[in-house]
Amino acid sequence: MPETFTTADPPTADEPLLRWLTQASGDAGLHVATPTSGWNYTSYRDLAVRVKVFAAGLQAQDLRHGDVVTLMVSESEQFVVSFFGCLLAGVTPSTVMPRGLFRKADGYISHVSGILTAADPALVVAGEESQAYAEEAVKVSGLPSPVVTFTAVRESGAQGPPVRVPDDRPPGRTALLQFTSGSSGDPKGVRVSWGALTANVGAIRDWLGLTPQDRFAGWLPLFHDMGLIGQMLTSITSGVDTWILSPEQFIRNPGRWVECFGKYGATITTSPSFGYSYAARRVSPDDLAGYDFSRWRIAILGAERIDPVGVNDFTRLAAPFGFDPHALVGAYGLAEATLAVTGARPADGSPLATAHSTVVEPGSPVGARRDGLLGRDRGTGEHLVGCGRPLSGLVVRVLDDEGAEVPDGALGEITISGTSLADGYVLGDRRRIDFDPAGHRTGDAGFLLDGDLFVVGRIGDGIKVRGAMVFAEDLEAELERVSGTRAGQVAVLLGRSGGCDRAVVLIESSSPERWNDRIGTIVSTVRARTSPEFDCPVYAGRSGAIARTSSGKPRRRVLWRDYLAGGLTDWQLATQEGRS
Repeated sequence: MPETFTTADPPTADEPLLRWLTQASGDAGLHVATPTSGWNYTSYRDLAVRVKVFAAGLQAQDLRHGDVVTLMVSESEQFVVSFFGCLLAGVTPSTVMPRGLFRKADGYISHVSGILTAADPALVVAGEESQAYAEEAVKVSGLPSPVVTFTAVRESGAQGPPVRVPDDRPPGRTALLQFTSGSSGDPKGVRVSWGALTANVGAIRDWLGLTPQDRFAGWLPLFHDMGLIGQMLTSITSGVDTWILSPEQFIRNPGRWVECFGKYGATITTSPSFGYSYAARRVSPDDLAGYDFSRWRIAILGAERIDPVGVNDFTRLAAPFGFDPHALVGAYGLAEATLAVTGARPADGSPLATAHSTVVEPGSPVGARRDGLLGRDRGTGEHLVGCGRPLSGLVVRVLDDEGAEVPDGALGEITISGTSLADGYVLGDRRRIDFDPAGHRTGDAGFLLDGDLFVVGRIGDGIKVRGAMVFAEDLEAELERVSGTRAGQVAVLLGRSGGCDRAVVLIESSSPERWNDRIGTIVSTVRARTSPEFDCPVYAGRSGAIARTSSGKPRRRVLWRDYLAGGLTDWQLATQEGRS
């Protein structure tokens, strides 16, 4: 076998995920952003040595194969080393959101202790910055799990015998316990088998057509599926150069992300739609002087509803420097499918579509037609973006309420099956729920159009009006348009309480009083899309007040429960419009 992948010998779909540790190259590696403007580089050959030392340190903890090890590590290289160290040592990593990404300090310990209760780890590994949080969360959970620091494990491995690599890893054994981003607020661990993890990474490689000439750059948090599998696992196990920023570094200066493509020749990234529109607002054409984006061949968009207006702003910024909008690749995925489910074909671009109405009964046509190309055409907030076709080994069907498959262009629930489907959940009370291998109903609504998947919204974040579903995401897109807010500053909570259908509108603003003259427009827009009978209170809050999941989606169900309990303490009632 060659020491590293060559152009004639790229990684294949069934490439074992740990083979890179024995074939690691000194010519490619991991670039981690420093706190200032530089990058710390570690070749994959050196990184592999550190992984093996850490794995030996884990084995010195007297763990059994398959034991869960919770990782509370925020520094990027330490995270990479500890995660791959768990896989190599034969234990099951379970990753936790760093404190810095959790919005409310007083809720972090409760959040972590809930995850620990569900995961029941044999060991908790914490970075020095997280040790106190880890110890407190273990105490609250009542578990006997010991807490050790990353440094202690590493030093133990350096002083002890070499790692003992397990003889085999049965495809059905759990490789990863991946907690979903938590829109409901309840801890829910997804059991991802070795077979599913290997299959999904292989499917992503095939979809993207990865070659050794590719270079990956991203800013997503590494503990969650899109950053963990799409950004870290796929790139490192494929042996391609990888640049990683933290989310905080990206927010402070998105130009560092853009620099990876214009200056260092990165070719692939993945980001929510927000990342592109945010970079368009914060980076100026003058900042791009001398950059060349002509090698940037894939820019994946996922994790949230894609905003074609904001993406077009990014294209207008980057196109004069060689960026091709055909590089923009819409995708759909979820932790229950390990990560990726569908994706637009690279170089084809992602289609825009308009629908006559998504407020229809499941199984009814939405009247959709193709209407442009993402990035090239500006579109509106009402446009839906195609998320492509199923990746290899996966099957996507759209079903009505009775479980029957609906025709092309008809609305229904997205259901997935195939080689990347996870085994099931572990819940907060440690109950295990197995997925139906014949098809897992995702709770997402969408439709297929000429083979491409279009995602409308979460079924749990909608309400039926006269037999038809109305989705919060549709209302949010419309309210952003009529109120002049940026994407992500509006959340709509839909539900029924006190015998009344309600649409609670939350708007982030530094000046709540500025919304007073727009309340009538906001309320009339909501009622036009729902019913004149809807109660529609409008609240304003500070920037960042909308509670979000780790992937940036509004935690609508958590916010709805807070509303019912009178717990919207971070919000000011802008005005209350009663029922007509």
